[in-house]
Order: sequence, then structure tokens, then C-alpha cells
Amino acid sequence: MRRAAYPLRRLRWLAPAALVVLCGCPNPNAYTVPRTLEPGEHQWDVSAEGYGFTTKLTKAASGSSPASTTHAVGVTPMLPSFGIRYGLADGIDFGARIENFFSLAGDLKFRLVKGSVDLAVDPGAQAIYATVSTSSGPSEAAGVFYLHAPLLIGININDLVTIVAAPGIAYSITTNAIPAASNAEQAGASTELLARLGLGVDVRLTEHVAVHPEVTCLKGFTSTETLMCVGGVGLNLGAQPSYADLAPAESSQSTP
Repeated sequence: MRRAAYPLRRLRWLAPAALVVLCGCPNPNAYTVPRTLEPGEHQWDVSAEGYGFTTKLTKAASGSSPASTTHAVGVTPMLPSFGIRYGLADGIDFGARIENFFSLAGDLKFRLVKGSVDLAVDPGAQAIYATVSTSSGPSEAAGVFYLHAPLLIGININDLVTIVAAPGIAYSITTNAIPAASNAEQAGASTELLARLGLGVDVRLTEHVAVHPEVTCLKGFTSTETLMCVGGVGLNLGAQPSYADLAPAESSQSTP
């Protein structure tokens, strides 16, 4: 019996680490460009990501112990994310994602300007449902929602490479203030307005394959002074937006 109990003790030590990886963390990355897919075309994407945060934690006074404030900083890997993007109409496409096997997200992109510099608005949302076990009673549940409103700015180096900046705002809503299972969850569970800024590079390797590294940060302005960043590399497979207008013109050969 003792030999059987030893692996169980090891699993109990591994549980906190699993909760960190599976935490209800925000994921604002979309791995997309301002240009949209043609109507009826679709694209699949898969991404590998990591999450970093810093937040101020305040502990209330208890007995002879005064109130104290500390800064929590952490970095953790995340499980992969998967998604699909579909062209709805000229200049409009829709994306849906399963973020890190834990939450659902979607966005609706509207292209505004197309040229050497592209512009689009890409409002989106992420919904997280988390259940946290507490030492003082039964498990408690909460929903966390993130609403995003970024402006996508695409600087087209050529028809194969686009630098994408995504400034904007976000708003987080937490339905129930529960004790977080980790500092990572506590950083991401709040109700507040946030500033957001993303930076990525879209490289079209072939007609149907593009790689898109991206980093997006969210900054809160409440007393917690929370800063959250998600960095990842996305692989977009299938249809790609057209950049035919930027392709170098083929030199015409004169007939002898």
C-alpha cells in the first residue's frame, strides 16, 4: 500500500502546476492581418503560446499582522490553441478559436483600407469558465469575459511579409470574486478597462501556409497595476488574404 501511495503523493505535488497551465488566462492573440479572406474561403490555425504577468497582491490585516502588499510576477507555458477563419463578405471575415483547450474566443474583422498600409477593426471576445476549490468550503465557479477592440495596422514590406500592430482597448468582466488557485488566475480575474497593444509579423511561406509570431500585452489601471502578456507563434493553413496588388510586376520581354 505504501508503494501505491507514493505516486499519489507525487500527483498531488503536480496538481498546482497543472492548474497554472490550465488557468483561465486571457489570450488576446488572433494571428491575423488587416486583410480579409475572400468570401467563402477558410483558414485553419494552430498556435503555441506562453503567458507572463505582474500584479500587485494585497493581503488584509489579520490579528496582529498588518496589511501587506506584494508584487507577483510569473511566466508559464500554455496549451496549444486552435481556430478557424472564414470569409463572410468582401472586406469582412470571422474567426473562432479554442484558446489553450480552456476557453472560447471569436472576432469579426472589418477591413477599412487596403494598400501598402492596411487598416482594419477587429472586435472580439473571450469567455472563460473556471471552478476553484477552496480550503474553507465547496468549490466556487466564476465566469471571466474579455471584450477586445483593436485597430489592426498592417505595414506590407512586400507581398510576402506584413508587420502587424494592434493597439486598442479591452474590458474584462468577472462574474464572481473567488479565491484564485494561482497568482496567474488572480492577475487575469478582474473587472476593469485595459489598454492593449499587439505586435506581430505575418510571413507567407507558400500560397496556403503562413507563420505568424505575435506578442500582445494588456495593462490595467486599477490598484493592482496588472500587466499581462501572451506571446506565441501561429501557423495559418489554407486560404490566405490576397496581396496580388503588391506583387512585383513581371517584366515584359520584347519580341525580336
